[in-house]
Amino acid sequence: MMSVAGRMRSRPAVEHGLTAVHTVVGVAAVAAGMGLVRNGLGLSEELLLSTPFDNWFLPGVLIALGIGGSQVLAAALLAAHDPQARAASMAAGVVLACWTVLQSLLLHRVEPLELALFVVGLTTAAVAKRLPRLAEG
Repeated sequence: MMSVAGRMRSRPAVEHGLTAVHTVVGVAAVAAGMGLVRNGLGLSEELLLSTPFDNWFLPGVLIALGIGGSQVLAAALLAAHDPQARAASMAAGVVLACWTVLQSLLLHRVEPLELALFVVGLTTAAVAKRLPRLAEG
């Protein structure tokens, strides 16, 4: 049985990079979602007129749990070298990309941040797809 330190040394740099990206995006999404829940991050509720939301509470919860949660889970599974890490990383990337499209459609605007996050989502999903599958147990 290989030690944790041995597994860390044997992992490709791309896994470390994906772990870092998922961690940063996940923590930022949780913080942004909590900010939306708390005070809307200073955003006008008028932005929500074309959406099914009356205030920023539910969008904040969805961002914190959906985006933040999937990204943090992917990072944790990658860090643990879990056999499900590849699938979780791909899913987190797809969720992020889809969310940015949905958000832009609902708000009727495309922001540079959404474009960047769309690219990050697609890129992480594509990179994760190329990771080798890990054997169970």
